[in-house]
Amino acid sequence: NPVLTDDGMIMAYISDMDSKDINDTAVCYSKKGDGGAYELGKQIDASDYADTDVVIDGTGNAAAAAWTRIMSNLEKSEGEEAGAEDLHTIMSSTEIMAGIYNGTDFTATQLTDNSIPDMSPVVAANGNKAIVAWRSLYASDMENPLDFDGRDNIMYSIYDGASWSEAKCLYDGSIDKVNALNAKMLSDETSAITYQINIKDTENSEVYCAIIDQSGNIINNIRLTNDENKNENPQITSVVFPDDIERFIIGWNTARVIDEIEEESTIKLSAMDNKGVLYPQFEKEIRSTDGLSRYNGFKFTKGAENLEDLSILWTEPKQDNGLGTESIYKDIIWGRRFIKDSDGSISPKIKLIELDDNNVADFFDSYVSDTKEVNLSLLISDYSDGEPQAKLATAKSGYKNNLIVEEIYFSRDDLMPGLDMPVLFSLYNDSVEPISKITID
Repeated sequence: NPVLTDDGMIMAYISDMDSKDINDTAVCYSKKGDGGAYELGKQIDASDYADTDVVIDGTGNAAAAAWTRIMSNLEKSEGEEAGAEDLHTIMSSTEIMAGIYNGTDFTATQLTDNSIPDMSPVVAANGNKAIVAWRSLYASDMENPLDFDGRDNIMYSIYDGASWSEAKCLYDGSIDKVNALNAKMLSDETSAITYQINIKDTENSEVYCAIIDQSGNIINNIRLTNDENKNENPQITSVVFPDDIERFIIGWNTARVIDEIEEESTIKLSAMDNKGVLYPQFEKEIRSTDGLSRYNGFKFTKGAENLEDLSILWTEPKQDNGLGTESIYKDIIWGRRFIKDSDGSISPKIKLIELDDNNVADFFDSYVSDTKEVNLSLLISDYSDGEPQAKLATAKSGYKNNLIVEEIYFSRDDLMPGLDMPVLFSLYNDSVEPISKITID
C-alpha cells in the first residue's frame, strides 16, 4: 500500500526486500527527487520481524508514520498452511510502531508492548505534532482468532514534539465492534478520529467522530449517523472554507438496499470545527450522477488547503468484451472536485486515470499539487499474462472543462433552402465549473 504525505514528497510502502521470507517484510520510504521521480527507498526501522499496514501523514519537512509489527517468527516452510493456533500467535504478537520524520531521517518508537492484538493504525500530523490511533483487540476462542469478542477498543497516543504519551482509550468496543477508523489534525493541533461501529445483532453500522485537543483530552464525541443503513468507510480531511475557517470534513458511504438485491451508494458529508460544532451549511449527500458509481472505497485527496482544491476519488471496473471471446478488464479512477465560491457544490464525475488492459488498482493514494493536478500512487495487479504481477506506479491527471452536445434532432421534412429551422439538442456540462452563459454562433 504506497501511501503519500500531503505534498507527495515522501512515499511509504511495504517491501518484501527481495526475499521470500515473510519476516523480512519491512516498512520503507522513498523521497521525491529533484526530477520528480522517487528515489531508491530505504527502511524506516530495520528489525528481524515483519511489518504491515503502514500509514503516513505530514509533509517532506515533517511527517509521522505508523505501522503494525508482528513480533514473532512463524517457522513455516513455503506452501505450508497456518492453523488457527498459528494465526492466534501471530495476532497476539502484533504491536504498533510509530516513526517521526524530522526532514532528514525517521526516529521509530514502539507504542504498544503486550500479548494482545494491536492493529489497523491511523496517523495524523501537523509540524512536529502527531497522533496515532489503533484497534486493541482480544479473541477469547483460540479456534476462532478473528472473533474479537473479548476486546475491540480504539486507543490513541499523542506526540508532543518530544515524546509519545501513554495510550488512552477512545472507544470501548465490548458490545458494538469497531470496523474502521481514520484521523486528521488541524493546523491548531486539534485532532479528530472518525470511526465505524457495527451495531450488535443488526446489519447496521454507524459513524462517529471524536475531537481531541492538543493535550490529548477528548472534548467531544459526535454520532453522525443513526439509521438502518450500512454507513461504511469513514474518511476525514480538513480544509479552509470560504468563510476562512478551517474545519474537519468527514465523509462516509451509505449503502441502502433498494429492492433486496440492488444497493444505492451515496457519499454523505459533514463538517465540524475544532470544538466539534457541526457546520449545517455543509450537510451534503453526493449521489451518483449516472446511477452506476459505487463509492464504497472512495477517498479524499490529500494536500488540499481550500475547499475548492479538494476532490473525492474512487475506482470503477470497466469490462470490454470487444470482438473476441475473452473479456478485458481494467480499472478507471474517477474524481469529483468541489467548486470554488460555494459551500459544497461538486462537479460531475470526471475520468482521471484509465489503467491499461487487464490492470486492476488494488490500492491508491493521492495528493493535490501546487498546480492543482491530482497525483496518485498505485499498487496495480497486472493480469496480462494470466498470473497477476504486482506493480508500483505513479500517475497524475487534471480536471478540464468540457461541454458535451447530445440528442441532436431536427426534422428533415422541414428543410428548406435559405430558411432557418429549429434544432433541438441537449448540452451536458462535463466540467468542474458551472456554466453561466452559452453563446451559439
